[in-house]
Amino acid sequence: MTIPIVLFSGCGGGTNGDEESGVEGTSISATTAFSSVVTGSDGTGVTGETSQTSAQAREGCLACHEGIEEIHPGLEISCVTCHGGDPEATTREAAHVLPLGCLGETPGVNDYACDPDYIRFINPADLHIADETCGLCHTGYVERVRKSMMSLTTGHFIGGLFENGVQESRIARYGMMDMVDDDGFVPHERGAVSHVEQIPPFDENADETLLSTQYMDLPRKECATCHLWAPGKARPGEYRSYGCAACHIPYAYDGLSQSLDPTIPLDQPGHPIKHQITRKLGTEVCARCHYRGARIGLSFQGRFQLVEGTPAGPGVPGTTSVPYNGAYLGEEPENTPPDIHFQRGMDCIDCHFVNDVMGDGNIYTHMNMAVEIECTDCHGTPWSYSNLLTSRGAPIENLRKEGGRFILTTKVTGKELEVPQVKDVLNPDHPRYNPRAARAMTPKHLKEEGGLECYACHSAWTVNCYGCHMKRDASQNGF
Repeated sequence: MTIPIVLFSGCGGGTNGDEESGVEGTSISATTAFSSVVTGSDGTGVTGETSQTSAQAREGCLACHEGIEEIHPGLEISCVTCHGGDPEATTREAAHVLPLGCLGETPGVNDYACDPDYIRFINPADLHIADETCGLCHTGYVERVRKSMMSLTTGHFIGGLFENGVQESRIARYGMMDMVDDDGFVPHERGAVSHVEQIPPFDENADETLLSTQYMDLPRKECATCHLWAPGKARPGEYRSYGCAACHIPYAYDGLSQSLDPTIPLDQPGHPIKHQITRKLGTEVCARCHYRGARIGLSFQGRFQLVEGTPAGPGVPGTTSVPYNGAYLGEEPENTPPDIHFQRGMDCIDCHFVNDVMGDGNIYTHMNMAVEIECTDCHGTPWSYSNLLTSRGAPIENLRKEGGRFILTTKVTGKELEVPQVKDVLNPDHPRYNPRAARAMTPKHLKEEGGLECYACHSAWTVNCYGCHMKRDASQNGF
């Protein structure tokens, strides 16, 4: 009986070990706590369920799924709070939510509205219905995520649309679906827009001699893979779920489960590592999407895409021994070293906090407009130390000042790292003084208007897109 757990299937990320995958180091037990409701002081749960419902779930759901992990360690949540269904039923068909039959084999983003109960049963973290599940406790977050870059992928669309003549401005017009920011606050000065339309389909009747016509066949086929409304591709290194579970329910590299649920075949890919939510998201989780166009997930680890046809694979020096996202990658530490933060044991989430990842409630045109963390937030400036706040005033919760030192605690492993301060590096009387840095970090270079960004000098290397072209073959209906 696999349906309730395949719920977070489709495609997933992660690696095989708990520590590497970012799964919480919480003891897993097949207790009945999982089947209890989120209980309030009055004995009722977040959906008005009572302890009677919990008992029914224990007798019903766990009759088949005995051994399944607690979905939210430390918080008692019943099966039906997330999945729906009938905990009193004694057969699979009666207990599970069955589809109405209105969803096609490849439904579009907007088509899911026809059967909300079924999509909730399959994946309670689906953004179409997550306000009724995750949002019951995490108030406001679901709406923020829906308007985020990872949901709408406006940043991916706008570059190609502008460069290929589809639209005349660099301001976002299209996203994965129609979205309106109606909360009354739209910071246009930071690149936010009040609404976007769903990216239109390819128009077969448009003028085929125009590049803009040909290009419009690309976004839905190639650019729309990595967004939170749908799973990733079911292949090694790219298994992940969608909605909130795309990040918070990690998958292994091979998509195989390690769950104690007896209904999950351990040799069948497409299942999460465990039926358990985590906030400890390793870099490999982010890299399930942030490769190719958003290839920072590769370069952060010192990896890069190879020119098509380049020999690669097991036994080939300078390449990975296993494929990621359908291809072997280059890996030459002496030429393309990992980012210094990765070398020190940091993961993406150690810098990119909730507003960067889940959105701040605004619809942005470009990724750099949505990101609020800056190098100076942690490292300070030549004139001042870090104030422990992001560029937009949010507290950096994993950074603290201890005496004269600034200490960052990594979120996945708990490792403590001292964060060098630019002011100290430029001070001849400080042990961290670096004369080469002092010669480079001049007021002219670092002035607020027209000055250089830190990464203009401190990026060891970066990829470029020169020589990367696409050919559309209409006879093959693709690229």
